[in-house]
Amino acid sequence: MILYFSGTGNSKYVAKRIADALGDALVNLNDRIKSGDTSPVETGERVIIVTPSPASTEQLRRFSAINRLRRRGTISMTAS
Repeated sequence: MILYFSGTGNSKYVAKRIADALGDALVNLNDRIKSGDTSPVETGERVIIVTPSPASTEQLRRFSAINRLRRRGTISMTAS
């Protein structure tokens, strides 16, 4: 599963390329954040998060489902 946040479309482009190459589902965090959807994202597969560097901390902090996964050690996040 590929989760992405994109302000200008660049991260969306990268996320889509990754999803296409891996055959994984693509989840738009922009839409989930704007709608207030903080329900858990559940998958038995790998999770890849794509964000622009300035947004990675602040925007994903709002997405509490990610924080819950992170606290359990299910995923880790990095920004470049």
